[in-house]
Amino acid sequence: MSAISIDDQIACVLRELRMRESVYPRWIGTGKVTAEKSAHELACMRAVLDTLQALKREREPGLFE
Repeated sequence: MSAISIDDQIACVLRELRMRESVYPRWIGTGKVTAEKSAHELACMRAVLDTLQALKREREPGLFE
């Protein structure tokens, strides 16, 4: 399997975040997940996104490099 690009990874995390933001309110309403758990899971996914975006910035050459 070939390496998955950082851009593809970021796009995947963004899709996952949008899906969770859409689904979690319904799941909270049905008792499938608590509000606290959903908030924690969303915070974790946002942290993953932040990490990937920071890694991408570190890998990109600067303007004067």
